[in-house]
Amino acid sequence: MWDNLLPEIVETLVFRPAELVAFVLSGVLYLGYFIGSLAIAIYAGKLVYDHLRIPVLRALLAVIVGVWISLILYAAQVPTAVKFIKAVEMSELD
Repeated sequence: MWDNLLPEIVETLVFRPAELVAFVLSGVLYLGYFIGSLAIAIYAGKLVYDHLRIPVLRALLAVIVGVWISLILYAAQVPTAVKFIKAVEMSELD
């Protein structure tokens, strides 16, 4: 298994550097998107939690708002990442 991995890594580094750069950048961007959307979702949940006085309701709404916002952000970032990877692949083919 590991014997086949090294030639593939060398081939990617030497002959397909754009693919390697796209892979690294997409990983960094996706991690940044994930951390940012998680922070926004936690902040939105905290805002809801701070403004309601009913204990069970405010915890439930905070979780619902946090999940809802993170789903919206996730739905917005996946097509962007796919377009980025496709653009890099198309530029590599030219």
